Order: sequence, then C-alpha cells, then structure tokens
Amino acid sequence: MTTGSPGPADIYVRCPDCGFIAPPSSMDYAIADGGGIDWTARVEVRCVICHAVHSPGPGDVLPTDDAMTCQRCGASAPCPAGAARVRCPGCGLYLTGHQLTGQQLEELRIAEGLSGLALRERWLAAKEAARRRGTLPPYLDT
Repeated sequence: MTTGSPGPADIYVRCPDCGFIAPPSSMDYAIADGGGIDWTARVEVRCVICHAVHSPGPGDVLPTDDAMTCQRCGASAPCPAGAARVRCPGCGLYLTGHQLTGQQLEELRIAEGLSGLALRERWLAAKEAARRRGTLPPYLDT
C-alpha cells in the first residue's frame, strides 16, 4: 500500500458493544484516491465476535504493536496488544489473543456463544417468514 492509511486487512478496533479488540468480520467503506480507506466517508464494520455493526473513525484504529505466530502456517500476525481475535495474514485463521487472561477467555467464549445463538434465531425467523410467504427454496425446507 502506498499511503499512510491502513488497509482493511490491517484494521483492529475495540467493539463498543462487546468491548473486545479484533479485526472486523466485514467492512463497508469508500476507497481513498491514493488507496486505503477514505475516512471522510462513512465506514461501517461488523464485529467478528458479537456481530454488532458500528462506525469507527480513523482515531479508533488501534496500532499493531504486538504479533502472534500462527499455529497453522507459521506466519507472523501483527496485532494490537490485548487483541481477543487475531487474523493470520498467511492462511486467514482467526487466532485467540495470547495476552487474554483466563477471565477474558471465558468472557470471549460466552460472547461468541451468545452471538452464535442470536444469529441462529435470526436465521430461523427469516426461514419461517420465507416459508409463510411461499418463497423458501425446497433445499432449505427441512
């Protein structure tokens, strides 16, 4: 990248909903003229842990002042100190942050479990609504 602005793969923010530091699972942003993220336009990210959507600004991007080694491919994964989830730049595996305390690991497990249940409930509600409308594809009607 030719600019000082971090690219989407380099973004780590603290989620205002769950409080964990992680890269987003998805981002919606405009590309700046020189590449990178155009922070003058609205940026939306989805938390990889709790799936909440929020809009960070450039000041919310945390510096990657730490690193982890991926257990799968051996690549060095730069991350902020205290990150709960770290994305490996080599293979894409999400690693569990190595600086988390036992209590933080348990909170992470609970937050991810609850968000998984919430996503399942939304899926089931959408599936039932499609079934009632008669638009549910047969391969999903189980």
